[in-house]
Amino acid sequence: MFKWLGKMIGEPATPAPAGVPAPWLFRLENLLELVDGCTETLRDGLKRDMLQYVLHGTPEAVLHEVGQLGLGVRQLRLLRLLRRHERGEKIEHDIYEHFEDLPIDVALRYARLLDAFGPPHALLCMQLPPGLRWLEVLMVHAARCPIDGYASLPPRPTALSAARLEAMLVAAGAEPGALLVAAFSTPIPTGNVARTQLWEQRLTMVSELADYADALDRHLEQLRPLLLAKAAVQRRHIVNMLHKAAPATQARLPPELRQRFMTGSQPVEHRVHQVPVIDWSAAGNAVAPGFLQTYWQKVNDGIAVHNQRLQEEHPELLTKPSRHRHLQPAAPYDEDDAWALQAYLASNECSQPMQTRDGATAWVHVAPVLEAMASDGITPVALFRMLRFFDLAGDDEGKLKYPAVRAFNAQHRHSGRPTLLELACMMDDAGLSGPALRRNYCNNWADAIGGGWAPDAVWPYFMHHAESVAHALVDTRNNEPAFRPALFPALRLLPTLPDAVVVALFRLALGSAKTDRQAAQDTLDAYPGKEGRILGALGDGKAATRTVAAEWLGRLRHRPAAGALKQALAKEKQKAARRAMLEALQALDEPMG
Repeated sequence: MFKWLGKMIGEPATPAPAGVPAPWLFRLENLLELVDGCTETLRDGLKRDMLQYVLHGTPEAVLHEVGQLGLGVRQLRLLRLLRRHERGEKIEHDIYEHFEDLPIDVALRYARLLDAFGPPHALLCMQLPPGLRWLEVLMVHAARCPIDGYASLPPRPTALSAARLEAMLVAAGAEPGALLVAAFSTPIPTGNVARTQLWEQRLTMVSELADYADALDRHLEQLRPLLLAKAAVQRRHIVNMLHKAAPATQARLPPELRQRFMTGSQPVEHRVHQVPVIDWSAAGNAVAPGFLQTYWQKVNDGIAVHNQRLQEEHPELLTKPSRHRHLQPAAPYDEDDAWALQAYLASNECSQPMQTRDGATAWVHVAPVLEAMASDGITPVALFRMLRFFDLAGDDEGKLKYPAVRAFNAQHRHSGRPTLLELACMMDDAGLSGPALRRNYCNNWADAIGGGWAPDAVWPYFMHHAESVAHALVDTRNNEPAFRPALFPALRLLPTLPDAVVVALFRLALGSAKTDRQAAQDTLDAYPGKEGRILGALGDGKAATRTVAAEWLGRLRHRPAAGALKQALAKEKQKAARRAMLEALQALDEPMG
């Protein structure tokens, strides 16, 4: 058959060896033809030798030759197909469609050829045993992602299976669990966001393999020493890698990790709360005409009484107006105002309408009436709209203004709604900031939202906004420390502490700053496995951290810590840390002789 005709109908020009699917061989030939498109002068027969190596294992020297090619070919790296994928072009021939059907030795040689075309070692992330970097190159290539940098989407080599890669590892003379060990143990660099994201992408792509959950269960005992990492970024990565574990595998995890995953068969953090969907429809939040009539009457009556009192008590203000809003006369609201409010409430809008009245009148006369009437059969959405109409809902930081705080507190006292999370979702929908509601809750010097609310109305908000809460715990800017004291009691309401919050709490609990240290330690009091982390801090590079860890262990009367304290004491040279360790051992009634 003519070669061009075979290419048209998808048949390979080279006879397929036993066990090699003909469609896969045809696609390999097309892939290797990309080398011919390079501008460099290449040895005649190089493509033939590469093909013969993959199919039959000889000549093996072709791997070295490919690795020595100049920059033009190395930049090609057999990845032109990937570039076409990135541009959205349709690729009909996917070389990984039949990869699972290949003989193991052929699959291994194909991976090693890819590795020969691969990037310099500095662009690879996994810490694999010598000779096994082809694993990372193969998975990234199968995921159709750039091998030489960060991908906009996480690599997903779903066409590959962990069982197939393990068989290739065995054929290469390596341990079958080497890939999972590298995925869990490779240190993730910090200090550079792009590098951190790249490493996390490359390591986490192992969890996208078709039968990853089965492989995790097979190699769990080999992975067990790696599961309780010290670095925060590493702990987060390990938790992400364990999310796809089967329930039976989760049951075999260390207690410190099992608490995070085992609640029925779902991870705790995903089970414990539901994010409400806000109904902004006018029909679902209708305000009775009688409510609005009473409302306008009370507002205008209040304005009339206010103006009369000013005239009697402060006649001088008629000629010299005050800048204080409580000492300013106000014009009553008229039919145009009533019509505009009714039209706004009848719409499905949640955006801020254009203001036609001064804010002082709304703040002094509207706000108290809304607070008083918040329980009279009006929904939280309708109340939010009324506050929004009078520009009493949100401030420039995205959090609630004080009139809104008072009104929603009054509504919740009578109806149990809104919950804190429901209110945050309303704020997000309306262009304010749901995370900023934390400041309204933690406000210690003025009206705070949520005071006296039931725990179930509060803690889902903090669980849902765990990342922003964790940031607030350690942020020293934007006056965040002033809001922190009220944050610790809120976190004690949570049924389980999210990982990001745990990391931030331990940073405070073991830190050198005394201001929030005790509150952080108290918040971690019920956290399972905290003693293990405190013991790990005895080996920290900072003497202040070692001192705090020893003091904490002494207060906990954690008797299993005695051995670690003695070992740390034998190495310790700093006086303050030694004294803390001695006092901790004394608290544990441990003899020092």
